[in-house]
Amino acid sequence: MTEALIIDDNRSTADALLQMLNLLHVPARVAYGSSAAMSLLSSFTPGLILLDITMPGVDGIEVLGFLRREPRLAGVPVLVITLDDQPETRERALKRGANAVIIKPATLEVLEDNLRKLGALGPREERARAAPTAPRAAAGNREATPPRLQNAPTPMRLGLMAPDFELQDETGVRRRLSEYRGKAVVLFFYPADDTPGCTKEACGFRDDYAAYEESGVAVLGVSPDTVQSHADFQRKFRLPFPLLADLGHRVCSMYGVWGQKKFMGRSYEGVLRTTFLIDRTGRIGRVFERVRPAEHSDEVLAALRSL
Repeated sequence: MTEALIIDDNRSTADALLQMLNLLHVPARVAYGSSAAMSLLSSFTPGLILLDITMPGVDGIEVLGFLRREPRLAGVPVLVITLDDQPETRERALKRGANAVIIKPATLEVLEDNLRKLGALGPREERARAAPTAPRAAAGNREATPPRLQNAPTPMRLGLMAPDFELQDETGVRRRLSEYRGKAVVLFFYPADDTPGCTKEACGFRDDYAAYEESGVAVLGVSPDTVQSHADFQRKFRLPFPLLADLGHRVCSMYGVWGQKKFMGRSYEGVLRTTFLIDRTGRIGRVFERVRPAEHSDEVLAALRSL
């Protein structure tokens, strides 16, 4: 499709939207504010517009009205993004020509569903045949951390807003990352429940959990395992923090931690063990790669003191 245009004067929000569009293979440009958007639109007709109507000092509804009065842009789908979840705001936006309205921070799933309804994405392809999963090390054997290959994805960069998402925890309750805004979050991605390395890592966080609680820090584990697998893993090792089930590894891909690995000479796709330290404003303050499971909680606690 023709490039999309993101209109948002909040760079963190705009960059997060751009990151999600890239994951959905939607090319896009960014205009940081309405003035920059008007300049771009003078020589560029996007195939889709994502408009934040809560930009300070700007009447976003009026910007939407301008877009709809411009003949060249009248047929371009507009997805309105707003912090205001009041029905009146949604109704005003739709009356002024918005094709859809979403509340920010938006998850990748919400954005994808809305883009699909607007025709900006093609129909869902049949689920691809599952890639080989990581071989589980025998109980009692040391689990090596496979190195990242040269073409492995790059995790989210420091300073960016951590992309929001919503996943079920081990009890089936849906948890959203943005619900933890206002407190620091340790978000650790691990390959598989109840394997030696992942158990060492999770139990390290368990043993130090009182220190995290005293500092007001939330700990969240993410892997592609099922809700039931997480429940069994949590119960077996008495883990005091939520484990989130990323079936289909969509969130892992969003954070750049799903990719090619090697184990005993065999290549396969899986989780690249990585931890993100997210500050109280929702920004990524530290990224830990090539994690050493048994010692990891110690280095996270040390990093928290400087966050």
